[in-house]
Amino acid sequence: MKVYPIRNHRRKYKDGQVIAHLFVFRSTKSNITYFIECEVFDKNVIAIKFYDKNHRESKNRFSYLTNSNEIWSVLHTCIQVIPILEKEHIGCSFVAIGAQGISPDRRQEQIEKTQRYLAYKRILFKLFESATNYALIDSDEYSALLMMNIIEFVGDKQIDDQEFSEKVLNKYVEIIELMEMEFLEIHNFYEANNHANISLEISHKRKVNKMLKILRKL
Repeated sequence: MKVYPIRNHRRKYKDGQVIAHLFVFRSTKSNITYFIECEVFDKNVIAIKFYDKNHRESKNRFSYLTNSNEIWSVLHTCIQVIPILEKEHIGCSFVAIGAQGISPDRRQEQIEKTQRYLAYKRILFKLFESATNYALIDSDEYSALLMMNIIEFVGDKQIDDQEFSEKVLNKYVEIIELMEMEFLEIHNFYEANNHANISLEISHKRKVNKMLKILRKL
C-alpha cells in the first residue's frame, strides 16, 4: 500500500481565526489529485474530509466514487494530517463522517456502514485504539466516527472514576451537536430538506460508559 506525500498546506481564516486547513496530494496510481479539507469547529473539533479535485464544485464532492481501487492508500494519506493539526490545535478532537458513495451510474449507498466509514473505522481503530489521549466512538448506524481528546482528564490524578466519567461525558455531549451538523452536510440533508434527528447522544451513552471503564484501567 502506497501513502502519498501531502503538500500545499493552506489555511482559511475568518475574523482572524483559522476555520479550515487545506492539503493536496496526487495519486501516482490513478493520477487523481485529491483535496483534504479539515474544517475547524468550536470546542476544538476538526472534521477531516477529502474529495477528487475534479469534483470540487459539486455538492456531492464527498460522495463520488472514483473506482480507482485505492481507498486504503487515500485514507492512510489523509490520516497524515492528524499529527500536523495536533501541533497547531493542542488538545483537539477529530470527526470523520463516511459519506454515502455515489457510483458513476448514480447509485447511492445507504447511510449505514458506508464503504468510506468502514475503511476509516478500521484504520483509526488500528492506529489509535490504544492511545490513552483519545476516546474512539463509532456509530455504524450513521457512519460517524469521533476521536475525542481526553488528555486533560486522563492526566488529572485528583479526580475519581465518577468525576472522570462525568467530565468525559459532558465533553462528548458538547461535541454531539457539531457532529450532527457535519452529518447533515456530508449526507446532503440540507439540500434534500431532510433534517433527520440522529440523536447520537442518547444512543451512544452506554457505549461511552463502557469505554470509560476501560480507559480508567490503562
